Amino acid sequence: MTWAMHQLGELRRNRQGKLKRKCYKDDASREDVIQSRPDWADETEFIQLVDYWFHEDTRTLSSTNKRSRGKQKEIARSGPISFAQTADDMAKETGQAVERAVLFAKVYSTKEGHPVTPDVGEKIKQMTEILNRGSSLQGSRHEGILWSKDDTFAQVMGAERSGRVRGVGFRPTPSGRNGSNRSCYTLPPSSIETAHRMTELETSHQTLKDQLAQVEQRHQEQMADLHERHKAELTSAIAQSEAKHQMQMAEVMKTMGDMLRDLRPLISASQLQSQDNTASK
Repeated sequence: MTWAMHQLGELRRNRQGKLKRKCYKDDASREDVIQSRPDWADETEFIQLVDYWFHEDTRTLSSTNKRSRGKQKEIARSGPISFAQTADDMAKETGQAVERAVLFAKVYSTKEGHPVTPDVGEKIKQMTEILNRGSSLQGSRHEGILWSKDDTFAQVMGAERSGRVRGVGFRPTPSGRNGSNRSCYTLPPSSIETAHRMTELETSHQTLKDQLAQVEQRHQEQMADLHERHKAELTSAIAQSEAKHQMQMAEVMKTMGDMLRDLRPLISASQLQSQDNTASK
């Protein structure tokens, strides 16, 4: 539960940070920032957030943090992707958990594989030499980021200080139960079960996708078959209608012929009478 709350807090801070970068400018007034409120943001909450940004203590803290970040020699290139997510992606490729020295080389290098600074490059080189000598931790892919007090990372970067363990995100502390000299991992026990459950859900999701694709294929085949049958039935219906129409026309023509035959004697008699009348005159 604590781990989940940490993650929710991190997501909330990231969202606020993106909102500040979009709406808050150094030379903008409070009213200008309020006017830039996105449609999806609640007006009351957004105004409270803007007041917090413009508070003197907040501005002082922001300036201090900017100066501190400017002094950093090592800046990760993973962007918004957390170390835990990066490690999980690497574990999916290799089938086993990743220790923090390997993760360090990944997140502090460019996409082309070059270290972000010469100092980082030297540290990655030292870690790689130690790992090549067989000094690496082993674990399944569900065990998160592996670490120990005397692992490769610690041998190059130095011992841990009070607070969080470097390179593993939230949760572990040097004095906590994860700080023993054995192979350690960053996920709490409940999270291991959650990871297994997530794997099961991924498998189930893929199975459902396959089943859905099969159902869709069967539906398309049934629709094509129905279309062909409908086409054949329509053709047959048209032919039947045409034949019926021809029969009806033949019957009408026959009836008209019979009527003409019946009229001929009457027409002949009428013509003869007309001739007799003319002759008598």
